[in-house]
Amino acid sequence: VLIQSALDGYNATIMAYGQTGSGKTYTMIGEQGTPGIAPRAFKRLFELAEEGRSRQEVQVHCYMLELYNDRLIDLLRGTSNLEAEKLEIKRDKRGSVHVQGAIVRHVNTAQHLHAVFEEGLSNRHTAATNMNAESSRSHLLIVISVTVTSKQNGSVLRGKLTLVDLAGSERIHKSGAAAETLKEANSINKSLSALGDVIAALSSEASFVPYRYHRIPSALSSEASFVPYRYCRFSSALSSEASFVPYRYHRIPSALSSEASFVPYRNSKLTMLLQDSLGGNAKTLVFVNVSPAQYNVEESLISLMYASRIKQITNNVCKNADTREISRLKAIICKLKRGEDPGDDSLLTVC
Repeated sequence: VLIQSALDGYNATIMAYGQTGSGKTYTMIGEQGTPGIAPRAFKRLFELAEEGRSRQEVQVHCYMLELYNDRLIDLLRGTSNLEAEKLEIKRDKRGSVHVQGAIVRHVNTAQHLHAVFEEGLSNRHTAATNMNAESSRSHLLIVISVTVTSKQNGSVLRGKLTLVDLAGSERIHKSGAAAETLKEANSINKSLSALGDVIAALSSEASFVPYRYHRIPSALSSEASFVPYRYCRFSSALSSEASFVPYRYHRIPSALSSEASFVPYRNSKLTMLLQDSLGGNAKTLVFVNVSPAQYNVEESLISLMYASRIKQITNNVCKNADTREISRLKAIICKLKRGEDPGDDSLLTVC
């Protein structure tokens, strides 16, 4: 369904989340003889494109990135030329996220797309830990852009399929990370913590009010008759007839005064990349992987808690479609920006 949605002009995201060693990479990529989500998605995308060949023309482009130690790396650039172009995360007016400066490849078949994918995977950072013999040390994203042009009316649909293999959270005393792998683990955990903050903010319909963090709100939230108003500027203002209440001076009143939760997307490059996938303009499917071992039961419970929160998030999905006339005008604008002659199509009749 999500692959069809990309061809229908929607943004779609499939990602795997969970503890290190829980099988995320196996879920998304698979291995020889047992393909994962990504190879299956490549195959299905071109099968659907071939089925609609008589009605529409389909063009497919892709780029592939990893977020390693909070640094965006273009995996299709090659290990000898990683710093050649600065990568910047951008959003368009419809809320779709793209990375400016990334190498974009045009692909014609599922085999071609898979070959590009394998090329990028060969440049990804991995390392051995006590939890995983081939642990991913970075977050992996492959973004597939689909442009569908109708042969009947010339309308253009622009869809996007984003596949994400998140690096796993890890406990240092379990993974045995040291030196460079320790630095990688800290970066991974920091970005996943930022992702958790975004999920928590999006999953709550009302602002979270941390009553238990202070004596005043604890008293207000209980049935106790004594409220120590004089211990805080905010509570003193509430108890008086003064018109000014300093909401912004404390976490509790800020939460009470806001109508909607603030979503901290900009706290991490990972959450900026996933901004349209979580709470944005995309249909999103998340696989939450857990370990069956009793030794990892605490991490499994945390992963399941995140899963329950993710299910509460509502995205605002809209189709990315242009009519023939809009597409024509956009082409004219592009030619004018390049200093080219737009041709006879640019002539306008003035009455």
